[in-house]
Amino acid sequence: MNSQGFSGGLQVVFMWITRLVYLNVLWVLFSLLGLVVLGVGPATASVFAILRNWLLKGEDFSIWHTFKDNYTAMFVSANKLMLVIIPVCLFLAADFAVIRTLPESVLIDKFVFPAIIVMTVFTIVTIHYTFASFVHFEITFWQYFKYAALIAGVFPLQTFLSVFGLALFFVIAFVYPAVVPFFGISVPATIIQFCFIKSVGNMSSPNQQGK
Repeated sequence: MNSQGFSGGLQVVFMWITRLVYLNVLWVLFSLLGLVVLGVGPATASVFAILRNWLLKGEDFSIWHTFKDNYTAMFVSANKLMLVIIPVCLFLAADFAVIRTLPESVLIDKFVFPAIIVMTVFTIVTIHYTFASFVHFEITFWQYFKYAALIAGVFPLQTFLSVFGLALFFVIAFVYPAVVPFFGISVPATIIQFCFIKSVGNMSSPNQQGK
């Protein structure tokens, strides 16, 4: 009985490893299909949509066809999200670059730099829940960001676990960079989606025009 349970557990582990590698490969292929700039957004949304089905519904389906269908259906709306996310990330990166060039002062060290750190952490947490909200809720465009921020704040334990899990994965990827081509997107997305679902469960929203 114990051996059957152990072998069953191994089977589940290998199944998830295979799924995540395949999902990562699809993300790369479809990102390239959109010439990267237009492909990353819908490819990422497709990853989150498939993970949502696996984690929430446990459905068995064709990964290739589902990924392709989601990619096509969400191509425009996912790229709209990226039009907000990318400038925000560039703005934060520019802030850090500018601060590094400024002379040391009490104002910068005690107030400006900590404020940017807090803003950056909040932004990262909001962004990493945005795609999970995007594939889970039917709401208006700006509400995806609002819901992402609210969920991160209302469920601090799950948010902490998500950030901790991502940090742990990035440390592992730094030490063993060979994992990145196989799990670089799929594992972080799984961590985020798992914690997101633990936060909202089966919660749904009224259908609204948004996508």
